[in-house]
Amino acid sequence: ESAGTTTILKAGTVESRGMGTNINSKQVISDQIQSFLAGEGQASPKAEFRAFFTVWTFVTRLPGPTWVDHHPGYLMRGMAYFPLSGCLIGTFVCVFFDLAVYTMTLPLTIASVISEAASLWITGAFHEDGLADSADGIGGGWTRDQILKIMTDTRLGTYGCAILLLYIIAKVELIQHSGESIWALGECSGAGPA
Repeated sequence: ESAGTTTILKAGTVESRGMGTNINSKQVISDQIQSFLAGEGQASPKAEFRAFFTVWTFVTRLPGPTWVDHHPGYLMRGMAYFPLSGCLIGTFVCVFFDLAVYTMTLPLTIASVISEAASLWITGAFHEDGLADSADGIGGGWTRDQILKIMTDTRLGTYGCAILLLYIIAKVELIQHSGESIWALGECSGAGPA
């Protein structure tokens, strides 16, 4: 092989996957977005529900209604629902933390581990996967092409493993250090509300 290439993936593997669409022109894509917004993407309660559930099924592993898919137009339209989805996921995770602390009377560190496990489960480790791919690419590649090749590789590398360990340990420690949850109107504190 020539200098500057890697053997992580066979030549043409990434290119054979395509770009998710057969469209090569930015103008054609722009025209499709305009068409979507003028047609089925017009503001209506059903379009808003579909946009919310498109975002919800995108960031969690929980199912949505059967009439919802990952339509790019609804994902774009649903950008405003990402914070709401994050709040709902955070509430789900803090319930696990509070149950572990108050119901099972477990130490804060163990409650933190349980809440992190709940977070990983509900999101399907979506963000952690991206973090590991980025660390592998940046840590293992020298050129832009090498970095991108490594990032598209489905295997976990040394840098990805190391950053995941550091991330999860730091997150568990920070949650644990926040202390027990205090739920009071205007004065919430602790790991649950954090």
